Amino acid sequence: MKIIFKIFFCFFILFGNNAFSQKFSVDNINKDISPTYTETIYSKGTDSKALILFMPGGGGQPGSRDNFINTLSFLTNKTKFSSGNYDLVVFISPKDLVGNVSELAWQNRNSSEHLMRIESVINFYKEKTKLPIILMGHSYGGISVQAFVKYIKENNKLNLLSGVIMSEAYNRAYDSLISVNIPIIFIQHEQGRCISTSHYRAKTEFGRLEKTNKAPIAFISLKTGDAQWGKDTCFFGHHMYAGADEEFIGNLDLELNKIKFK
Repeated sequence: MKIIFKIFFCFFILFGNNAFSQKFSVDNINKDISPTYTETIYSKGTDSKALILFMPGGGGQPGSRDNFINTLSFLTNKTKFSSGNYDLVVFISPKDLVGNVSELAWQNRNSSEHLMRIESVINFYKEKTKLPIILMGHSYGGISVQAFVKYIKENNKLNLLSGVIMSEAYNRAYDSLISVNIPIIFIQHEQGRCISTSHYRAKTEFGRLEKTNKAPIAFISLKTGDAQWGKDTCFFGHHMYAGADEEFIGNLDLELNKIKFK
C-alpha cells in the first residue's frame, strides 16, 4: 500500500492539473541499440490541434522538487489563460543523462540510443493521436531538441516534427536549428541567473535564426515570478518560471495558437 501511495503521490504532483493522464511504455524502434522501453506520461488536451513532446532538463527524469511540469499541463486545459488546444507527453529517460558531470549531458543526449528513443516516442504518438508533434526542451532538454533536429535533417526525416520550443535552453543547443524551416518558439526569463542558459545568448541566437528560418519564429521574454534567492539558480526560481505560471502558459499558448501546424 505504501508503494502504491508513493507512485500515486508523485504522479499527482507532476500532473495535478489533468485528471486524465496516462502512462505509456514505448518500445525502441531499434532494439539492437536498446532493448528497453521508454516511459512516457500522456495528457490529452480539451480540443487538441497538436501534441507537445516535452524533454525535461537535468538528468531527464522529472521529479517532485519543482512545479514546472504541473504548470506545463495547463496547456491541456481550457482556462482563462490557456486554450486547451494541446496534448502533452513527458519523456522520461530510463537513466540519468547527467550523473555528476555536466558534459555527460551533451554526450548522452546526442547518443544514438537517446535519439532513437525520441524517434520511437514520436512515431508512437503520431500513430496514436494523428496530431502534429512539437518537440520542447527545457534547459538541458534543449540539447535533446538540437540533437534530434540534427539527426532528422541528416536522415531526411524533418517531417517527423511540426515545431520546436526552446525553453531556457542550454547555451550550445542552437546550431542545428539554422534553416530548419519549421516553427520555433524561444522562451527565456529576463532575470534568469543560470549561466548555462543565458537570456542574452538565446536572444542572439534568435536573431541569427530569424534571418534563416522561413517558418514562424517567436521569442517570449518572461518578467514575473519568484527568484527564490539562495536556491540553485539552474534548478529553481526564474529558471523554472516559479510564480510565473500564467505569464508562461498564457504567452506560450498565444504564440502556439498563431501557428497553423501541419
